[in-house]
Amino acid sequence: MYGIALFSGAMFVIESRRVDPLCAYDTGREGCFTGGQVIITFIAVQLSALSIGQIGPSIGIVAGARAAAADVFGVIDAKPVVDINDDNPKLFRGSAPTSTEVSSGLPITFKDVTFAYPSRSEEPVLRGFSLDVAAGERVGIVGTSGSGKSTLVLLAMRAYELNTSKSGSVTVDGVDTRQWHVQSLRKQLGLVQQEPILFGLSIAENIALGVADRLASEVTRAEIEAAAKKANAHEFILDAARRERVVQHALDTMTKEDAATTLVIAHRLSTLANMNRIVVMERVIIAFVNSWRFALVLMSVYPLLILGGIFEFKSYAGIEKLGNKKLEDASTVLSESISASRTVAAFGLQPRSTTMYREALRSLRSKEAWAIFSVAFGQSFERAVLQCTYGIAFLVGARFIREGFLTFSQLLNTFLAVTLSAEQMGRITASAPDLAKASNAAEKIIKLIDSGEASPIDPLSEAGLVCGQSGSTGGSSGLRIEFRRVSFAYPSRPNVPVLSNFSFVIEAGQYVGVVGASGSGKSTLALLIGRVYDVDEGAVLVDGIDVREWNVRALRSLIGLVQQEPALFADSIAYNIGYGTPSAEKPVEGQGVLPLETGGSEGMATDAAEAGASLHNNTSAVGEGKVSPQTSDQTKSTSPAEGKPRSKAKKAVVAQAVEMTFAPPPDEIVNAAKMANAATFIDTFPATYATFCGTRGSQLSGGQKQRVAIARALYRAPAILLLDEATAALDTKSEAVVQEALDRIIEEGRRTKPGETAKPTRTTVCIAHRLSTLKSADRIVVLEKGILAEDGTHDQLMSMPSGKYRALAMAQGAAMSATA
Repeated sequence: MYGIALFSGAMFVIESRRVDPLCAYDTGREGCFTGGQVIITFIAVQLSALSIGQIGPSIGIVAGARAAAADVFGVIDAKPVVDINDDNPKLFRGSAPTSTEVSSGLPITFKDVTFAYPSRSEEPVLRGFSLDVAAGERVGIVGTSGSGKSTLVLLAMRAYELNTSKSGSVTVDGVDTRQWHVQSLRKQLGLVQQEPILFGLSIAENIALGVADRLASEVTRAEIEAAAKKANAHEFILDAARRERVVQHALDTMTKEDAATTLVIAHRLSTLANMNRIVVMERVIIAFVNSWRFALVLMSVYPLLILGGIFEFKSYAGIEKLGNKKLEDASTVLSESISASRTVAAFGLQPRSTTMYREALRSLRSKEAWAIFSVAFGQSFERAVLQCTYGIAFLVGARFIREGFLTFSQLLNTFLAVTLSAEQMGRITASAPDLAKASNAAEKIIKLIDSGEASPIDPLSEAGLVCGQSGSTGGSSGLRIEFRRVSFAYPSRPNVPVLSNFSFVIEAGQYVGVVGASGSGKSTLALLIGRVYDVDEGAVLVDGIDVREWNVRALRSLIGLVQQEPALFADSIAYNIGYGTPSAEKPVEGQGVLPLETGGSEGMATDAAEAGASLHNNTSAVGEGKVSPQTSDQTKSTSPAEGKPRSKAKKAVVAQAVEMTFAPPPDEIVNAAKMANAATFIDTFPATYATFCGTRGSQLSGGQKQRVAIARALYRAPAILLLDEATAALDTKSEAVVQEALDRIIEEGRRTKPGETAKPTRTTVCIAHRLSTLKSADRIVVLEKGILAEDGTHDQLMSMPSGKYRALAMAQGAAMSATA
């Protein structure tokens, strides 16, 4: 560009003087060209071209933003079926309850209710369901997974609308829920879910959220403490086993005062003993060389250019840090409100969540105003200095030419050198936003790196003993576990000891139960066995070797773990069962995955699952990978909720699913599923083991997730099996079958291998709150505040009149032996 411009400019000057020789003396004559005109024209074209070029990248961004905005505005403009902002004065509002007492319970009536989730409108969850719950009555609801228990709560709080006028009615206080003002209705309800949600606030603020029409600052400390005490949550620090009590305080208060109408949905039938009634449901992002004088003049301006660049960079970095922090706050409020939408709706917190999000954005906007001003000033300052450099260059250059210090050629060369260097400086400063982001990211990484030495627990390290070394038998048999004078406190709470001088031995093949109150250190034992943490004092030995000497991966490969809250991955059921095996990262190669979609708390399937139903009904098409002629009719469904044909994308999903052929899973996976009583429900899915579990298992019910987790642990054939409330989320029928399977597995673990002496196949540690599951344990350990309080068999512990185990068993109403 520079070559063409200067060459053509020189030719125009020469040609004009050849045509009109007087141009050499009078440059103002018509048709005369001068060097100044060439330079001015060149700079004007250059700057305009650069400016126009900078617009180009923004076009794509604007287009992308418009496309994204279309989706967002589509959601914003969509009118919800259940509108919480509907202030129609004709809607019934009832009487708002106070935070301290409930004036009276309200009757709830389900009359001939037929309901199906929008995502599976063809499969009703409830069919002609009727139930009258009197004011103040306590009704327990039980049933198998998928029978529609949680659906009753969703309909009562009007989270969903009944499909048609012929779908029956749900009335609260004698008024159809469709005639209630939504916020007023939900203020009458207190909800405690199976997986309680706590927000990123203090415990006091979380409890205060139970009063939707009052700010947290308006709820007194005394009211909060009173609620915490009633929920048995006043004396402890929050942990995983205690979250539910914090959320449950409102319901506890109402039920204990015997004033509120209460619906209790439970798998554990012992919690329903005090109910008035129980309902059972069934599945429905060079100058000095040319002219040192001229170059010195121009270089005197360079510090200003550098200063402008630094100022711009700093301002970008400042706004980036501010934006990250404030956007993080706003994003936290938004994400919590969306992920806990049911909790927000149940407590009528939509206005409060909206206000909190608006305040976070308002704070971001007000604090960013000065930052944006500083960025604009920095950019303007840098651009002004650059343009002043051009002015100084031509002014001083013209004077130097007139005084004989500089020729026109030298001016051009020096000017170009300065211009090009200034251009590069401009490019550097233009990179300030990206550099600012990189600087902030690097700051966080360096802070993390400098925070301390690498963790001694490194699962990627090859150091340490593996199976068969130094006398370790490894996975060939059950392993002996020993806690030797162990003291431990979590790094986040170093001053709160969890275990204190704890010593205990679990012989190979033994089945040992661990019980104790919340916070006594039960789950900590499992974490120390798997070396998730290292002890502060003492040692944990597995197979006679300190776990700190084991290779971390080798040690954990010997352990099967079933946690209280199972974590499943967004993949097929077969992948989740076979996950973590040493033999393969993905145990079922080429296995198709049929996705499902959440349709409510019961784990509803989507249109793709409907396609799977076509597979199920068309066995010949599945077996041969073909589609029968009737398939096109089956896939042409219409959504009753919308009355419109399904989109092309959904039809494509259905067609693709119908054409899919699923490879059978390995026998080991099937056997593990059968042992965990998971095969019964897996086989009911159209894609069976290829069924998509969803994010964190969201497409399965709580009981189904737990059974898949148990099957995953059994598939590993572990030498140590750790059960942390393994059957907590199962209904009574499923629990009995799974417990029977676990008992059989535990019994097999006690047996010695053929031809080997005293080498049982598996050691089992069961952490439980439900003591009835531990009756067959070889030994039961009772923990109290990190100390071994009692140790013995069930019968031995029950024979202690003032024993802690006996007290726990009596409190639970568990079946006792004759000595009880």
